[in-house]
Amino acid sequence: PQQASKRRRVEDPGWSAPAGRFDSGVPLLERINSTLQHQPEAKEAVMCLASEAASYPLTLAWALQNLRGLGACFDLLRGRPTSSRLPSSREFCVHILGASEAECWEPRVWALAVQATTVAGLDGKGSGGVQPRRLVIHMVGPDVPKSLNGRSVDLKAGDGMLSDGVTVSGCRIASYKSYTELPDAGRPDLVVGYNMGWTVPSYDWEPSLDVIPPGCYVLATTNSEAEASFDLGFGEENGLDCEWVGENPFHSLRIHQSGTAADDVYRKNSYAMIFKKRIARS
Repeated sequence: PQQASKRRRVEDPGWSAPAGRFDSGVPLLERINSTLQHQPEAKEAVMCLASEAASYPLTLAWALQNLRGLGACFDLLRGRPTSSRLPSSREFCVHILGASEAECWEPRVWALAVQATTVAGLDGKGSGGVQPRRLVIHMVGPDVPKSLNGRSVDLKAGDGMLSDGVTVSGCRIASYKSYTELPDAGRPDLVVGYNMGWTVPSYDWEPSLDVIPPGCYVLATTNSEAEASFDLGFGEENGLDCEWVGENPFHSLRIHQSGTAADDVYRKNSYAMIFKKRIARS
């Protein structure tokens, strides 16, 4: 519509139309909504695409609120007193390994990670006078888009947020091990990996899992139950003790087909697992 409007203005300098409207005078958003209501297939396609984008932050929010082992992480983010002393930092740091276009294409969608508080009935306030911490998400990996590499996107705190806002940053780097060697990498409160393919030999995840701090929790997702079973064994072999595994209610609704098997279809983030990095015994 914008290109058509531009052409008409060039061809007829006296032509004008209200901003955001088609020739019929119907507002653009109203026209889109009307189209989707009368075309259920189109509406379903839009919802599938939207669900895939939302699946990543909503999976994180659901895991923090409901899964065994992550209660301490959730308390830290919310500002609740815990059995251990609260860190002096006012940030809750999440490292997302192997981040790509899927996790990074729209940084603002990560506000959902802290706005999704209705399940737990949260009021968005700290407890005992302790202020909620800011959620800081570091996207790390060789496929981080250039548009996010080396920059940060700050989202201010608002109604419904259980933290003090969100910051999303990106680092395009060969491996997580290389990232941890940077002076400003910091220690994560939680490490997350979406559909990482731990058992794919060419990915070589062992060095990256090895540098996860002892005692740190890891949230991982897979596309299928079979892949989850493989990743469980791989995690145990690489110093990760499984705390929980099961279906993820916030998986993507978009169906993908494998590029190697015609009958292999899947949805991203179908299964979730919680690990805790093993503490070496002296």
